[in-house]
Amino acid sequence: MRSFGPRVDEHTGSPHARVAQAHDYDRVQLLRERKIGNGTLRLELVTASSGPARRLVRWVAEYTDAGVHEQRIVQCSDELDEQRQHARLEAEMLLAAARPEHPE
Repeated sequence: MRSFGPRVDEHTGSPHARVAQAHDYDRVQLLRERKIGNGTLRLELVTASSGPARRLVRWVAEYTDAGVHEQRIVQCSDELDEQRQHARLEAEMLLAAARPEHPE
């Protein structure tokens, strides 16, 4: 008997969702873009060209933290999670913008 139970991600400890058919999520549509501190925060809609699949909404934050380029990508589960992640990423970007490039 084959097991189709959820698999656990070794990095986060959260289970992977069960997938009936894997898709290539290769279409990215920009929904919103905003400059924050020394970076950019984008809201993107990601869809698959391989057929009917789930639509994914994600935040992409690109900024500089103490001279180091950072990129954070967060997938949102619903509208409330989208707002929470936006607030968290915005606060993280503002803190990074306040840090000096070369700490002394």
